[in-house]
Formats: sequence, structure tokens, C-alpha cells
Amino acid sequence: MALGALKFVLLARCVAASLTGSVPETVGASGILQMNLTTSRYCEDVGKVYEAPIGLCFSPLTLFPGDPQWGATDILDTVNGTHLHRSFFASEVGTCQNYTDHFTVPLRVCLGPFGSPRPWGTFDVAPSGATLSLV
Repeated sequence: MALGALKFVLLARCVAASLTGSVPETVGASGILQMNLTTSRYCEDVGKVYEAPIGLCFSPLTLFPGDPQWGATDILDTVNGTHLHRSFFASEVGTCQNYTDHFTVPLRVCLGPFGSPRPWGTFDVAPSGATLSLV
């Protein structure tokens, strides 16, 4: 699928989610988001690197079981060339039902504080061809 068409499909699904409170289960991953979360205020050291799908609803409870960094509610991440848009949903099983909130932050910038145990971090898109490691 051409990049422009893929962006349109993801945008349409995000609009549908905001209007209906849910995301169609047919949403497909369009890359991998890498998050380096750390205790370092200026993100100068590698803390813990998380990988999550872009454009695909996921449950942190399933993807990162037992990790205190994450909450229970479903997440849908989308990115453009410069920013991450993360949407949160009330569901907890990877279905993205009942939209609740979102944030938009720049990529490749040290951000925080997020909260314990690793309050600072950066977000970036994994290199092309990377595959998501499931635990």
C-alpha cells in the first residue's frame, strides 16, 4: 500500500475511533515505536527499551505483563514524521473500545516526567525492517 493511502486509512480509523469510541479490529501495524525510558533526567543513558506496534491497538497487560511502567488500558499509537499521537481506551484486551484520552508528543526529544519507575524517555520509529519482539 502506498504511504499516502496508508496514512489515509490510519487517519480514517482514528477518526472512526473518536466518533464511535472504538477501533475496527482490522487495523494493521504500520511500523514499530521504540521507547527508551530511563531514570536519567536528560535521557543520556539507555534505560529500558520498549517496542510497540504503530497503527495497531495493543494491551500493555499483554505486551508488557507485570511491568509497573504501564497501565491496564488499551493504546493505539500513530506517528507522522515528527510526532507520536497516543490514544487511550477503557478496554484492557487489545480491542480499543471506548476512547478516553490522548496525547501528542515530539519524536526524538527527551520528555517527562512520566512517573515511576522510569520517568524520562524518548520515542522514535524503529528502522525499516525491524520486527516486534513479543514477550
